[in-house]
Amino acid sequence: MRSYGRFVHSVSTIAAVVFITAWFCDGFLDNAWVNGPRQSSPDTSHTIPYAVKGITVYITTAQRQMMDWLIRIEIGAGGILAVGIVMSGCLLWRRPHGQI
Repeated sequence: MRSYGRFVHSVSTIAAVVFITAWFCDGFLDNAWVNGPRQSSPDTSHTIPYAVKGITVYITTAQRQMMDWLIRIEIGAGGILAVGIVMSGCLLWRRPHGQI
């Protein structure tokens, strides 16, 4: 039972680190793109509208794909983290009284 608890703890910790890293990258990119072009610019490939902080800027296809992957990583890592938190809480509730 102890190795199972350690495994859940390790996976949850890794998921938390990945989630927080992706979240900070997402925020950093949003702040960086605020100063992006506000009109479509086909010559620089800025053709995809992206709403950030109440304004619309135009980003490239590669930048949009990167944002899609960051969102997927955030959802996946957040889900794994949530399951890990629930499972570790269940492990604590099942312990006999008097054991820590």
